Amino acid sequence: LAGILLDRLNISSLTKSITLLLIVISPSYLYSHLTLSFTSWIIFLILLGFVLLTSDSKKSYFKYIAILPFLLVSCIDLLSYIFLMVLLLLYFYKCPLSKALSPEFKKVMLITLFLFSVAAFLLLEVPFSLGPFYEPNLIGNLVSDFGGRSGVLLFVLLLSFIGMGIFWKDKSSLLLYLILPLSILMYLYNQQYALLLSMVLIGFAAMAFGEIIKREWVLQDLKNFTLLILFLGLLF
Repeated sequence: LAGILLDRLNISSLTKSITLLLIVISPSYLYSHLTLSFTSWIIFLILLGFVLLTSDSKKSYFKYIAILPFLLVSCIDLLSYIFLMVLLLLYFYKCPLSKALSPEFKKVMLITLFLFSVAAFLLLEVPFSLGPFYEPNLIGNLVSDFGGRSGVLLFVLLLSFIGMGIFWKDKSSLLLYLILPLSILMYLYNQQYALLLSMVLIGFAAMAFGEIIKREWVLQDLKNFTLLILFLGLLF
């Protein structure tokens, strides 16, 4: 699902391949899917919804089906619903791909999700946030090298900082910069959301890694050695 969505967002093949590789080897991803945590379900439902929402305009009925996984997110907890709504608002009003959707459709979807979340909170007693289900460790649960069960690798964290520094003027990466503060706040409130923050950091790291590969170096041997160190650091 992530690969399909990245294709539709016109992400380059190199960046897409690096992103998927970093996700697969991410401790957060492995831990969440091995334990079937609620954050893995949140990401699955959000990805499914956006894949349906960005489907070929000839299959317009898919965009109406997209609301179903989004409604399920609202049944998990309110903080996840807030995260989803921010993503939808950014997609509807900042992403050029959303121009294929009518303003009426956007408003109806947002209003429907809002009313459903209110009903879920009042009738189903959906909690504001689930968990945490393990001992809090602010640094360890973010950087797996420091003893946490999830989080990202230290090399990925360093690459994400490089990506933030390189692409802060690039409009194509604006969505990541806008999602980052909310992801950090959610993680600080409940470290169970480490997977969500990890996905954002991986996005920055993938862009940085791709830039290192594409950029011309004066010393090609130094570039090859740097890439070798990065690959080894990510794998081991």
